[in-house]
Amino acid sequence: MTAPARVAIYLLDLAKRHGATGPIDLSMSRRAMADHLDLSVELLCHVLSRFAEARFIAIPNVSQVEIIDVPALEAISAA
Repeated sequence: MTAPARVAIYLLDLAKRHGATGPIDLSMSRRAMADHLDLSVELLCHVLSRFAEARFIAIPNVSQVEIIDVPALEAISAA
């Protein structure tokens, strides 16, 4: 599974668990998330930045993420 697919699945799962329509509080640090997803911190940050640039997500601050384009993340997660 690709790094973007792992991150997309993780973010979609977070949104589903929190039932969030706005920003989701991240319970893990970037390092813990990277370890959980079996990625380097650098790669995780790169993927998150690419998702934000593509406007799939917004990152209001380091401990929050907001999903903007669920269908795009679902497409990535299926790849």
